[in-house]
Amino acid sequence: AKETRRILYQLLQHGYVKLTNVANKDGGDHGKNIYLWQVDFNAVQTQFLKDLLFIAGNISARLSHEIQQKKSIIEAVNDKLERADEDPQSREMAAQSFHQIERMTAVGNQL
Repeated sequence: AKETRRILYQLLQHGYVKLTNVANKDGGDHGKNIYLWQVDFNAVQTQFLKDLLFIAGNISARLSHEIQQKKSIIEAVNDKLERADEDPQSREMAAQSFHQIERMTAVGNQL
């Protein structure tokens, strides 16, 4: 019962269900009111589509960010590679940058 109540309140919070108070006929103790859970399937469909669009927007923004970050790292690696012939320290920094690119590529592939 506690788990069901928790889930119903989460659904209520996200707009998937409504809670309706059934009026107490005798006007007695308000603690004894009866509440009904209602589902408006059109509202659920609309809310679900809004949630999907919000998620898609977040994924798109994240992908854009990852691609931009990858571009800046590739440019930095290219600069370091041009200097790597002259400086062994630059060669090590270029290797570290390649490791970052591999990691970001793995994240991009997961998205």
